[in-house]
Amino acid sequence: MASPDDPQTNGEVSGTPIQADISNADLFRFLDNKWKNRKCEICGEDSFWTLEVKNDKYSVIPSMAGDSEITVLGGRVHVGINLICQNCGNLKLLMVHFIQKWISEHP
Repeated sequence: MASPDDPQTNGEVSGTPIQADISNADLFRFLDNKWKNRKCEICGEDSFWTLEVKNDKYSVIPSMAGDSEITVLGGRVHVGINLICQNCGNLKLLMVHFIQKWISEHP
């Protein structure tokens, strides 16, 4: 059994800090070009989606089975920007590395 002091089990994050270094203008340019169906697939509403932002940084969520340099609980993860449906709470997770790749290909 792992020790509570083991960084593999206590939720410590190693590697690159978990944050999205994407400007508002680039993110909205990506969304305008890529997000074709803004209707929520859970509740069916064409509702207002929100981004979580704190101190000009987007709230991000690690997603398992990634190939980035970020590790959480000993496993590599993808990092995603989350969009939340204000009608039902459905969460969309947009992978940061896809957004960054698109931005670099569409300056």
